[in-house]
Amino acid sequence: MFLQLLGSSAGSVLAFGGYLATSSLLDRFVEPTYANGGGLLASTTINFGMQRAVFAPGAAMSNVIYRYVIAEAIIVASQQGVFLGLLPFQRRIEQYVGAEEDSGMVMAGIRSASQASVFALISFPLRRHWVFQAGKAAASKAA
Repeated sequence: MFLQLLGSSAGSVLAFGGYLATSSLLDRFVEPTYANGGGLLASTTINFGMQRAVFAPGAAMSNVIYRYVIAEAIIVASQQGVFLGLLPFQRRIEQYVGAEEDSGMVMAGIRSASQASVFALISFPLRRHWVFQAGKAAASKAA
């Protein structure tokens, strides 16, 4: 389990980098709510390959894709929900830390908090215990 946690965390860090880069770029063009959604889409795309490599490297994609899509819908909805729940506190946080209004650092902090909390409480357990178990079961039957 420790190696899976380490590998899953590494995959999530790479996906998180894609998420922050995409959402920060989109912040220049659209509202934070939409920018965050675009970042989550980029993260989901990156994360599929990374998590599949950790949890079910020999599994055929067809064995896990449906569960992955359902799990990602839950995960992304949770991440967006936590982000939207924290967003109203942006000004207060900026004042507290002495940052400029609409600080990119505070926005990155809000995004980081939403991602980290959902990873620990939802993403890792859901992927480990449900999504990629289907792939392992199908791979062991084929062997």
